[in-house]
Amino acid sequence: MKGRASIPGQPEEPPTLVRPRASRKRVHRRLKLALVLMPALYLAGLNGLLNSGALPRLVSKRPEKLSMKYATAWALWPGTLYVYGLTLVVRSPKESMTIQLARARVEIDLASLGHRHFHARNVEGSGFRFRARRRPKPPATKLENGQKTKRPRKPPWRVTIDELGSSVEEIDIHRVRYHGPGHLSASFALRARREIRGHLEVEFHGGVVDVGSIRVLERAKGRADGQLHPLIPEKNKGFRILKNIDLAIQGGAKVRDLAFLRYILSRAPWLRFSGGEGGLTGNVTIKRGLLRLGSRFEFEGNRIIARFSKYRASGSGTIRWAVRESKSGPAAELDVRLKSYELDYSEFSKPHVRGKNLRISTSTPDIDLSQGRFQRLSVKIDIPAARVPDMSVYNIYIPKELGLRIRSGAGRLDMYARLNEPRVIERFDSKLQGRDLRATFDGIELTGQLTIETRQGTGDLEKNEFRLVDTRIEISDVSVVEKQTAPNQKGKAKSHTQGWWARFRFPETLLSTRKNRLLASSLQAEIRDTKPLILFLTRQQKLPSLLKKILQRKNLKVTGRITVGEDLLELDDLAIDTKWLKILARIRLLGSKQWAVLYAKYLGTTVGIERREGETRIRPFKTRKWYREYPSFGPLPD
Repeated sequence: MKGRASIPGQPEEPPTLVRPRASRKRVHRRLKLALVLMPALYLAGLNGLLNSGALPRLVSKRPEKLSMKYATAWALWPGTLYVYGLTLVVRSPKESMTIQLARARVEIDLASLGHRHFHARNVEGSGFRFRARRRPKPPATKLENGQKTKRPRKPPWRVTIDELGSSVEEIDIHRVRYHGPGHLSASFALRARREIRGHLEVEFHGGVVDVGSIRVLERAKGRADGQLHPLIPEKNKGFRILKNIDLAIQGGAKVRDLAFLRYILSRAPWLRFSGGEGGLTGNVTIKRGLLRLGSRFEFEGNRIIARFSKYRASGSGTIRWAVRESKSGPAAELDVRLKSYELDYSEFSKPHVRGKNLRISTSTPDIDLSQGRFQRLSVKIDIPAARVPDMSVYNIYIPKELGLRIRSGAGRLDMYARLNEPRVIERFDSKLQGRDLRATFDGIELTGQLTIETRQGTGDLEKNEFRLVDTRIEISDVSVVEKQTAPNQKGKAKSHTQGWWARFRFPETLLSTRKNRLLASSLQAEIRDTKPLILFLTRQQKLPSLLKKILQRKNLKVTGRITVGEDLLELDDLAIDTKWLKILARIRLLGSKQWAVLYAKYLGTTVGIERREGETRIRPFKTRKWYREYPSFGPLPD
């Protein structure tokens, strides 16, 4: 072996190894293989990480505030992801917002993840869904030993999405839901427990709009531009969120149901609109929660249904809503006009009024939506010169025990009501005129004309109590015909009077639908003569001709009190006074029971008449004392 001689006492040096050329080639091959496998290993590792749930867990440290999840994701290059079934949920104590994308291509700034910032750019997606809901109040939990909740020391995660573009499938805000084709362009940024801000542009391409389970619009086309100014959800709850929102909506649609108007009329639950077939166009602008002047929408169509209290009007016409300048400042006004309509009452079997130009208008100065829905609302209802084809529908207001029934006749109705609070009637005027009426009264046929007029009425819809001032009833051209029948004989008509008239005035009337006592009022009247009253008292038993002659007086003035209930009619302290004749009477009809007591004085002659249990008794002596001491009919039912 060649080499240096070894020195005694020192270790020998190892021989020098010479690597063959083949080992170098092996290293080169391994390096090349590593370079080839590294992208594959990177992709496998990256996609494994994406589908392991690590990224959603990082973002969703506090899922009660912010959470993110997706069905699957993959990537071909660092920072560019393809995500399927993406869901992002933001929660506040009272609200929750959910954003979903069926498919998306996302460019993520990987460097920002280390700073707890999820930053996505150039998001291209499809199947966008947005849902906002009110959250139920969570149950209160007690902490043991006075413990306090520990807040995370780390700064909260931030989520920023720039230039989001996607096709739209659904947008649902508090159960107002758009479903159908559209396109979304948006950008937003949020910081958990801090603030959220963003910008939104949505184009609607002919979808449908539902309110709850009711479909209200079809073929909805238009555009909505929105700006969300920096908002701290925990400090701006409920409607106050609108203080940070600018929104402009314009477009048109085909109306399926007018139920969406309930948001304008939320303070008047007794007034509701539905039905409707026609076109809707308009634009609405909101600036920092305030409705701007010029906001409006218009509808014209058929099958408009308006329900107010127990009445239902249906017909064709127009609906206009606008924000206008008024004497007291900007106001949102709704104007509904039915060109032709039918009106029915919930207790009637058929429409009882037909007319034209019915008008329902509302107005509110509350155009700041951040203060809640319209708190102050005035309502006006105007029914001019409507036709009543059949007056017999009003029989439901006449106690059955009275025995009076309207058989036929037409009429005319004029009515006006103004409500300045949601349920308080500030003024109510009405006039009902009946022409050529035919009625029966226990075998007695009546024909004539009728006018009922009410002025300056007030009321409370919540308490179902109404106070009418200066109500007048006028009966004219009355003919009274009694049918007299005998066994095995045809009825013979006997005329008692013709051209009879009476005028009644009720200075103040209290109506209540919550009690059996529906009407109570004082009474003032002028009557042509007493024949109908005598006929009522003696229809089962004849009076002596001399007594009848004494009681039959003309041009009488009457005072008293009247009470009407479901099964009750009572006339109390009824007084008829003329130059030669004075009559005092009390009459009560309660169910099938009838009571009547009458005292009459003609010159120096007195007479008393009592009707009880279907029998009439005449008392010719000491009638004044007898009438004063006559026992009460008993208390009225509650």
